[in-house]
Amino acid sequence: MTTKDVNVNQLATAVMWWLSYTSAVGRNYVLSEGSIKFPASEYLEKSTIDELELEYGHPKLSRKRFDFFFRKN
Repeated sequence: MTTKDVNVNQLATAVMWWLSYTSAVGRNYVLSEGSIKFPASEYLEKSTIDELELEYGHPKLSRKRFDFFFRKN
């Protein structure tokens, strides 16, 4: 796995464009606080983090999940 510094401005722009597109095509029902993880994860996977996992189960708390998870070597 490789990680690089995250460009926060590019991450925010990716999320903004995804939200704008989703709204423009009439999929407002998709928009919620939890939906932000989808464009953010796409940006992170393509630009900074290999093997990013969504909704990773917490190892000690059975009903808790991480939005994003990756292992650093």
